[in-house]
Amino acid sequence: MMFQMFTIYTGSFLCICVLLYMQVLFYVFVFAIYTGSFLSMFFSMYLCLLYIQA
Repeated sequence: MMFQMFTIYTGSFLCICVLLYMQVLFYVFVFAIYTGSFLSMFFSMYLCLLYIQA
């Protein structure tokens, strides 16, 4: 009985860990996409300003 409870607890703990890990990876992925698009936009604006000043 004790062993059964232990395996159930361990399994649920591992499931929660995997779900949290996937959620963190998803957030990191979205953050990277947003940061990349923002940086590319900023860089293109900077190039346009340089082109206008030149």
